[in-house]
Amino acid sequence: MSQCCVCNKNIISDLFFTPDEEHPSYIFCDSCYRALRELSQRPSETEYRQIDTLFSDFARNTHIPISVRNVYRNADDTYWENKDSAQKYQDLYNRAIDELLLTTGSHFEGYKVTKYLDIISCEIIFKNSFLNSLSANLDDFFTSLSFRERELSGSMEQIERAKKHVMAQFRKKAVSLGANAVLGIDFESTFGSDVVKISVNGTAVTVDKIE
Repeated sequence: MSQCCVCNKNIISDLFFTPDEEHPSYIFCDSCYRALRELSQRPSETEYRQIDTLFSDFARNTHIPISVRNVYRNADDTYWENKDSAQKYQDLYNRAIDELLLTTGSHFEGYKVTKYLDIISCEIIFKNSFLNSLSANLDDFFTSLSFRERELSGSMEQIERAKKHVMAQFRKKAVSLGANAVLGIDFESTFGSDVVKISVNGTAVTVDKIE
């Protein structure tokens, strides 16, 4: 009966993986092999720590050929490369959102429009009574907006909070289109008998500084 060189469990099935053909006696059980593959799937921090703990003794075991241990090390390096790339992308994305130019007018002083991308809009619709009546056309609304479990009274404070949420989504939508500016921004607040709608519209564009 063979043993997994990572977790030392007996392998009683045909589900195993040989990481290095030159050392066929060193094998991974199916569970350890799946954990190894998860490194390329950008696991969460908790999942990564679990995988790292599982392979920690294996990676330091000098009795195991280096070519076998490198299977994990290479996968771990790939994880960190992907993580660094993802973080760099997120940093650039956040910076683009922060630096997005906004105006209610048709142009920016000192800039020229190089491309008109699209007309964009975001909105939120909610009832005046309870938090549970909130609805929106944004997929991540319930995770990104918190009204702290209280009634929406229609006061200016809550209207402003709704506007900030809609504007945050509006910025993301513009940047996702490749825009670095939005022209003609227009906020609209519509009050019905029991609902309030907050919406924002504008034209996503790219602009360059005039030399």
